[in-house]
Amino acid sequence: MLVSVNWEDPALRRWLGTMAREGTRYIYRTAFKAYAQFTDMSASALIDEALADIKRDLREKQDVVLTRLVYFYYWLKEAYPWKSRRRGKFYMDG
Repeated sequence: MLVSVNWEDPALRRWLGTMAREGTRYIYRTAFKAYAQFTDMSASALIDEALADIKRDLREKQDVVLTRLVYFYYWLKEAYPWKSRRRGKFYMDG
């Protein structure tokens, strides 16, 4: 499923605004779009979730950021469709 990313989200605008080179912004936008597809959450929602987890008692913390990143890594390896530069078709790894 392809998700629509709100590039006007203040968190994304602030983050992307720190990058001077257009090529770097393009790479980060592509990476965030994949992460948004994986999580099905906006940048602000991800930040809110992480802040809520930080405020929890140590015995109740879920370490959501690290957990999501680990699962995202495996999702990229197993399920993320990548585009062939030569043929313009999408393929699944594996």
